[in-house]
Amino acid sequence: MQNMNQPSDSVASTILDVFYETETQERKSKEKQASKRRLQARRAIEDYLENKRLREATEDYYLSE
Repeated sequence: MQNMNQPSDSVASTILDVFYETETQERKSKEKQASKRRLQARRAIEDYLENKRLREATEDYYLSE
């Protein structure tokens, strides 16, 4: 009876391994996408602030002439 359970235990273990691997890959993919979105947002904010600073500097230059 013990020998008959071994193949099913092996199959169950393999299935669990596959599910775990799939779950891990999905989590890593979501983390990577979230990281990319945060980086894009940070760059957009930096670009906005740089453009604002340049506009203000340009306005100050033209007003001082």
